Amino acid sequence: MRKEWNQSFEGICYAVAGEMKAQEEHAEKVFQETGEVTHTADGTIDELIAAGTGGGWTPLFITQPPNSPDVNINDLGFFHSLKTDIKKICSHCISRTEMMANVLKAFEEYPSSKLDGIWACYFNNLRSIMACDGGNDYKQAHNGGRKRKRDTGSAVDLSINLDDYDRCLRLCRG
Repeated sequence: MRKEWNQSFEGICYAVAGEMKAQEEHAEKVFQETGEVTHTADGTIDELIAAGTGGGWTPLFITQPPNSPDVNINDLGFFHSLKTDIKKICSHCISRTEMMANVLKAFEEYPSSKLDGIWACYFNNLRSIMACDGGNDYKQAHNGGRKRKRDTGSAVDLSINLDDYDRCLRLCRG
């Protein structure tokens, strides 16, 4: 699995290098990674740097601060949804080139209607977190997003409970 991940990363670095055409003789290109154990354990970052180094540039990895996937829009639904779409194109790629072409195709064809649903889920989570004063013992809310989408064209609900808002504001201000 790690070998496949490194090969995937080499393909990503190749695509980035082709797009960026480094203006400098040697440049660092920044990649943000999630800090998941599979991304950082047992020298993985060093292996990825080695796999991506070449052609006049070196990848630099920045680990994003830990946060709940419930309030990270990409982790909440986008990555899983995109991965599912890629598998519909090809469940097993025979080359890195084929895999990268499928990733780009799925990304370019990604429907905005799916993003609307992910954003709706995100705002539901924020409201639920506010309702329990910022704790992590909340239940994900379901508030009629599908009906709202039929009626208004968007599942996103930006309303908040003003009592929750005032209480959280007092907590933040001390």
